[in-house]
Amino acid sequence: MHASSNAKPPARVFAQADCRHHMGDIGQLVKGRSPPARLRRR
Repeated sequence: MHASSNAKPPARVFAQADCRHHMGDIGQLVKGRSPPARLRRR
């Protein structure tokens, strides 16, 4: 079980890093686009 746990962490860490990076990019785009759109609509 220790070996399996050790072999799985890398894949999960990679996936989390990718997800975090994508979420950060989208979050920044949405956050940056949300304020202006709301202000413009107002």
